[in-house]
Amino acid sequence: MNISKHALSSIQCNEYSKKKYCEEDYSNLPRPFFTFAYVTKGKIECVTSDLIVEVDVGEIFFIPYHAKYKLRWTAPDGTSFCALHFNCKQFTEPFGNKTFLPQKISGHPEYYDDFAYLRDHIHITEDVLRVFSVLYGLCDKLYSNLSHQSIVHIDERIQRAVDYLNENYRWHISVEELARISNLSPSRFYHRFKAETGMTPIEYKNDLCIKYAITQLVGDPQKSIEEISAESGFESSTYFRRVFKSVMKRTPREYRKVVSNYAMM
Repeated sequence: MNISKHALSSIQCNEYSKKKYCEEDYSNLPRPFFTFAYVTKGKIECVTSDLIVEVDVGEIFFIPYHAKYKLRWTAPDGTSFCALHFNCKQFTEPFGNKTFLPQKISGHPEYYDDFAYLRDHIHITEDVLRVFSVLYGLCDKLYSNLSHQSIVHIDERIQRAVDYLNENYRWHISVEELARISNLSPSRFYHRFKAETGMTPIEYKNDLCIKYAITQLVGDPQKSIEEISAESGFESSTYFRRVFKSVMKRTPREYRKVVSNYAMM
């Protein structure tokens, strides 16, 4: 197993607080990372089009990558929480190939010490091995409490192509190559892939590339758009900008500017 494919990236851990009730609307800005947050004071409501998740002191809430939501800080005397943000290098296990909803984890006050350690030490170079130990240990404990649905396509032949794309999307991949992996003719493969995923193979690959580009735009503010374009698997930065805007309704530069002002929650 190539363990680097399953590594976390773009890791941050910060404390956030509000002195009074307020609402933050991120329904038009899909979350650019996964988040676990431990509430230390007050109460939080995470509101999506389908559900409301209420989280009290001592509870942890999880917001998945690409979620659209509103966050309500509902305690009149103030709310605080410690939040761990991260991305995945590949769309593989444990967080890839799954559908998560915002949700809460209760009954684990002992996890707060790990959140506090990461908040205080994540930028200290000398503590990097201990930080990784705490980080992966905490994610392992929290992940075991999450509810999710695995994304499995009915046609196993198409699933092989999807799995291959999830691991190799940043490289040039032709429809003919994916058809061979699926043991189908190119025309038959194209039709079956769209029927199973709702996207053409190129659209699916571009979607993965854009998701990766978002992790780079968020995680490395100094990296140029041209560098991110190349690393994300696009043949030109012009094509990258066009695809990015069609998916995110903003240019990469506009998106980076908005996210830089993002309150992280």
